[in-house]
Amino acid sequence: MGPGMRERDTLYRGWLLGCSLACASAPAVPAAPPAAEAPNPAADAKAVMAQELGEQPAPEGPCPERTVPHVLENPRATVRRTALGLAYCMLQEGPANAGPVPGPADTVKVHYSGWTEEGEMFDSSVERGEPIDLPLNSVIRGWGEGLRLMTPGDKARLWIPGNLGYGRRSPGAAAGSPPKGTLIFDVELLSIDRAAPATPAASAEGAPKNPDEDSHPRLLPRTEPSSTEQPSELGHKRKKPSAE
Repeated sequence: MGPGMRERDTLYRGWLLGCSLACASAPAVPAAPPAAEAPNPAADAKAVMAQELGEQPAPEGPCPERTVPHVLENPRATVRRTALGLAYCMLQEGPANAGPVPGPADTVKVHYSGWTEEGEMFDSSVERGEPIDLPLNSVIRGWGEGLRLMTPGDKARLWIPGNLGYGRRSPGAAAGSPPKGTLIFDVELLSIDRAAPATPAASAEGAPKNPDEDSHPRLLPRTEPSSTEQPSELGHKRKKPSAE
């Protein structure tokens, strides 16, 4: 090999060595993240129904913030669901010896705050600084459903669909008063006043309506006046008007 060829060979090897060192020190190009799956409302609705019926386990994880949108429609939300469509998660658990859950005719003492789906607070006993006593057979279905999963000392977050609250809301419509559409409540069950066992006569006549019959708040049954004279609040007697 002549002097010229040896010189070119040396330069070529030096260039290869420099390229190898440069390539080895260059940072690796990160792989592109996998493409996000396109939303599939039909598949999500099917998965939500499976969770409501207990055919699919609820995702594990911390309770979603109340500002997270579309929890009721999202099967990946870390909430539990009931067959009626309520979604809930426990923020705080009471003592293990707190006793059984409330019955449908019991009265509960609760602290609560309620928001619309847009995040507007519309009611709060916490803000008023005073808990409230409520008969379970006089509240919206979503409350009755949620509170009957709790024992004293529990605090839960409830996502109540419109059909379990004050009614559904059309897209773009205002919530109104009382607010329609999805409602979010933080509810703490403080105590339970157990109802006395109903007698056969009382259970057959004048019993509270089935809470699953409609989606409107219900009042306690009104007592009808009897045909005999009844004392007024001031102690006077009021006679039943005679028929004309």
